[in-house]
Parts: sequence; C-alpha cells; structure tokens
Amino acid sequence: MASSGFMAERGIQAFGFCPPAAGPWRVAFADKSERTPSGESGQNSVSHSADKRIQRPTSKPNLLLVEDNAADAMLVEEAIEVHEVIVHLHVVVDGEEAIAFIERAERDPRAPCPDMVLLDLNLPKRSGSDVLQRIRRSERCKHVPIVILTSSDSPRDRSEASRLGATRYFRKPTDYDEYMKVGKVLNEVLGELE
Repeated sequence: MASSGFMAERGIQAFGFCPPAAGPWRVAFADKSERTPSGESGQNSVSHSADKRIQRPTSKPNLLLVEDNAADAMLVEEAIEVHEVIVHLHVVVDGEEAIAFIERAERDPRAPCPDMVLLDLNLPKRSGSDVLQRIRRSERCKHVPIVILTSSDSPRDRSEASRLGATRYFRKPTDYDEYMKVGKVLNEVLGELE
C-alpha cells in the first residue's frame, strides 16, 4: 500500500493500479466523502477496489457500485448520504473490475461478497449484462440483489435485465431530486434483505 502527498494529507490510501482516466475522480470521490478507503471513520465507508485488494469484514452491508461515470458515482454517494443508507461502498469503474471483484469473493472467503450491487449497463471493457450474468453464475454471490442504474429506457434492455436476474431497474434521471431517489430504492432493497 502506498500513500503520498495530497492523499496522505487527507488520510486516503491508494491500493493497486488505478487507470489514469479514473484516478483523479476516484481521489476526489474518496476525498469528498472524508473517509478512508478502509472505512475507519464516519457512518458509511468508501473503498475503491483494485485488482488484489481484500476488504476487512464489516458489519455494514457491502454495496458494490459499478459505474464508469464520475458524476453519477458522486450522485449515488450523495443519495446514500441523503437517505442515510448504511453501507460499506465499493466502487469499480468497468465491467472487468466488477467481475474481478466477484471472482475474488469466490476465491477468498475473507474478500467481501456484495450484499447488493448497483450496476450500470453501459460499461467499458465488459457490459453490465456480462457482469449480471457472471454474478448470477457465482456460487457465493448469486443471490445478491442487483439494481440496474442506467440511462437506457429501452424496453429491450429492461426485458434483458429482468431475464438475466436483475432485482430492480432504475433509470438515471436528469433531475437532481429524482436522482436522489436511488437512495430510497437502496434502502427498500436492503430492507427486503432483513
């Protein structure tokens, strides 16, 4: 693990490889939350998962956010705060990272299996549909609720997501107040887990 300069001053640790395009927003996202990736402070905690990272067990549910758009990821974090969704938030920025997260959970019992996934369909490297299929094939994680969070309102996308096992489908709105409702959806889904 390495920390230096800007990040060390704020108590933020960097883990593994961070793609150049994603790096600055990941730092800004973690810094905005004023939480370390290990989740040692605050009500919620944020980690930005990288290839060989293992999370410590937590009593809070693990929420895996699979989102390549920095602005949307920050809006999700804000919705979580507004609706007081108590989770340990893991953020990955493409389909390959999401699949690697699930595969780590299968290989290592100490690695977290998400308790819920918030999944964009339009992702780089591997599609959201590929990620959804992979999660549903996982022995350890196949039963987790998966909420699709996407800009697509296509009936075909909705039908395909449902066929592949998505729990809910939330279309990304353009209005801020409407976007904050994703926090309400997350609380509803977490309530169904209890």
